[in-house]
Amino acid sequence: MNGNMRGVCARSLFLTSLGVLGWALASGCSGSKGGTRNDGDSAGSGGSGGVASSGADAGGEPSLGGGFMGPGVSGNGGAGGGESCGGHQVDAAPRQVHLVLVLDRSESMIKSWGDSDRWTMTKGAISSALDAVQDRMSIGLQLFPTDAHCGIDAGTDLSVAVAPGETSVPAIKRLLDATAPDGATPTAGALERALQYLTVGAGSTLEGDRFVLLATDGGPNCSHDPGLTCSAATCTTNMDGDCPAVVENCCGGAAADACLDDARTVEQVKALSAAGIRTFVVGIPGTTAYAAVLDQLAVQGGTATAETSPRYFEVVDAAALGETLTGITRDLVRSCELGLEAEPPDRAKVNVFIDEEVLAKQGDDGWDYDDSTTPPTVVIKGATCEHVKSVGVESVRVEFGCPTVEEPR
Repeated sequence: MNGNMRGVCARSLFLTSLGVLGWALASGCSGSKGGTRNDGDSAGSGGSGGVASSGADAGGEPSLGGGFMGPGVSGNGGAGGGESCGGHQVDAAPRQVHLVLVLDRSESMIKSWGDSDRWTMTKGAISSALDAVQDRMSIGLQLFPTDAHCGIDAGTDLSVAVAPGETSVPAIKRLLDATAPDGATPTAGALERALQYLTVGAGSTLEGDRFVLLATDGGPNCSHDPGLTCSAATCTTNMDGDCPAVVENCCGGAAADACLDDARTVEQVKALSAAGIRTFVVGIPGTTAYAAVLDQLAVQGGTATAETSPRYFEVVDAAALGETLTGITRDLVRSCELGLEAEPPDRAKVNVFIDEEVLAKQGDDGWDYDDSTTPPTVVIKGATCEHVKSVGVESVRVEFGCPTVEEPR
C-alpha cells in the first residue's frame, strides 16, 4: 500500500453464510492491533490477529457463471485493479429481521384436514418453517383468541415475545403443544396487539425490518360492538356452514359477536403498514368464503401475491402450507437488500462484491440504491438477485472508497 494510504480504515459489510442468511461487520485499520486489510493479509502492518476481508483469487472463475468481474477488476479490495484504492471509514450495520406470527387457534381449527386436523397440521408446518430460520431471525407469537371466546389478554405483551429464534422458537413450540383450539376469531384484536407490541410496547425498540405473518382458517369476528347487527350473508357462522338449517341467521341477538369484523381488521393492517410493518396473509382450508377479506388484508399489508383473487397465500393441503410458511420466512432472510447505516461519502465510489467478485452497477442484473430509506439501501437486481435467493452464495459485501464499476466488462 502506498505511504499516503497507510493508517486508512477500510470497512466492509459482509453478508455471509450459504444462501446469504447471516451478517457480520468486519472493520479495522492498517497498523492497528486486530486490524483488517484489504489484501487478504491476516493482520495489518504491525498488527496482530486481524481478519482478512478477502481470501479470493482475483483470477478465479466467477462463481455465478456470469463473468461479473471484468478486466482489471480486483477481487481483493480494489475495484479498479492495480493498487488498492483504500477506503473511507463509513459505518455500516446489518438489517435485522423480526417476525410476529399471529396465529388463529379458534375452535374451527379442530376440523379435519387430510389425515389429521387443522391445528395439528398447522403446528407441524409452523415448527418446520421456524426450524429452518431460527438461527437467522427474531420471532414472536400472538395466539388468538387467548380465552375460550373472543378475548385477547390485556396489555401489550405477545404470547411469546420477539427474541432470537434460538430462544423463541422452542418457547413457541412448547406453547403450541400446550394449546388446544377454542373460541372465536378476534383477528382485529390480535393484529392490534402485534401493532401495539411493535410500536409502543417492548418491541418498539427493535432495530431492523419488522413483519407480521397472519395464519387463519376463517373470517374475522368478535367486534365487541354491542350495537352491531348483520344479516346471514355476513354472519361467520352462516358463512362457515355451521348454522343449523332451521335457523335463518345465527348472528341474531346475543350471537352478534359472530358478525364479520372485516372493516376493523383491515384498519389494523393499514395501521401496521403505516408503521412500516408489512403483513403476510396465509389462509388454510376454511377461508374460501372470506377470500375478499383476505385479499384486502394482503393488499393493505403490501404482500399481495397476484393481481386477481386469491391475492393472499391460499393453501389447500398441509404440504403446501409447509412450503408457503418456509418460503415466506426464508425470503425474509435471503434478501437482496443491503442496509447501510450511513450515506456513503461519495456514491461514485461504492462497489458490491458477490463471492469476492465485483458486480457491475448498471443493467437489469446489477444493483441500485433504494432512497426510500435513510440512509439508502443497496438493492441487488434481476437474475443476480434470483441467484442469491434461490441458489445462495458464500458472501456479499459493500465496499466504499474505490470507483464504482458501472458496466460489465
